[in-house]
Amino acid sequence: MPGSPDETSIPADAPIFEMLWDCRYCGTRKLLGKTHRFCPNCGAAQEPAARYFPSDAEKVAVKDHVYHGADRVCPSCATASSAQAEFCPQCGTPLTDAARAGRRASERRAEGESFAESRPPDPDAARQQALAAARPAVPRFTRAQVVLVAVGLLFLCGVAAYALTRTETATVAVVDREWVRSIDVEAYGPVSGSDWCDSLPPGAYAVSRHQAVRYHEQVPDGEQCDTIRIDNGDGTYREERSCFPVYRSEPVYADRCTYQVDTWAYARTVEARGTGHDTPAWPALDLTGGGRTCVGCEREAGRHERFTVYFSPPDSEGRLSCTFDAAEAWQPFRQGTEWVLEVGAFTGSPDCGSLRAAGPGG
Repeated sequence: MPGSPDETSIPADAPIFEMLWDCRYCGTRKLLGKTHRFCPNCGAAQEPAARYFPSDAEKVAVKDHVYHGADRVCPSCATASSAQAEFCPQCGTPLTDAARAGRRASERRAEGESFAESRPPDPDAARQQALAAARPAVPRFTRAQVVLVAVGLLFLCGVAAYALTRTETATVAVVDREWVRSIDVEAYGPVSGSDWCDSLPPGAYAVSRHQAVRYHEQVPDGEQCDTIRIDNGDGTYREERSCFPVYRSEPVYADRCTYQVDTWAYARTVEARGTGHDTPAWPALDLTGGGRTCVGCEREAGRHERFTVYFSPPDSEGRLSCTFDAAEAWQPFRQGTEWVLEVGAFTGSPDCGSLRAAGPGG
């Protein structure tokens, strides 16, 4: 895996450049990662974590670089040494089991674009941020205040739920009734349609063809290449070229057909209405064609009925209504009879399932 801690070889043709680092003791900036193992101004040892990629304008090539792997970091004094070193040159500690130097994350740019400098965060600033993050946050509210707010919200939710669901028992009188019965009618005849020509319905005629985009497909359209810079972990980095195929979306055309086909389709609705004084009845239906399948012939396509009872509300303003799907449920509600039902105290909506006759035994 490129840039992994245990990487011990790199591509022979990869160009190699020096990483940069800043001395945090004397402030000297942009020291070379391979050349300057120690600060030339104050003698401080290079810290691997301080390494960073230079900008393209500042990069320094390394000639005839022999790569042995990422540096070893002394467990005693944190000095970075070559992967071949057996002992720390600073303090003499054995490096057999020393950890490898960490690496900067690889960076990628489109070919032709320039890399900018990627200086690591200031160590002191990062340390202060870490300390600030570790401090316990000062609560904006005390625990007691949070509990009080939670209890208050629960109370308000309970009040709202009670208000919305609370009902009042009311005695109401039937003031009107109505019923509606309807029959849907379909007619057999020409219907226009559009579909792909290889999926036309049987019996289609008056077909007209035209080209249309049926779908898009991805076709190869060259390649795009990026430049990746990878920290080698030894004070240098390399640049590698990575290419991947690019595709473009191409429309695929096919024959699209408009057509006509004879089929059953909704034509009309026949409706009958009445009040409580009328016996519910289905509307008279006069179908063309006598049930045959022919152009212009008709057939029944479904029946629907609705029965509504209107009541005078307790406050005598407006009307309450209940709707039923069957005449049997509607019949008992005679004009002027009284009934008891639950009405939403807040919404004013009747609970029609609670209807019962008023008076003894109701």
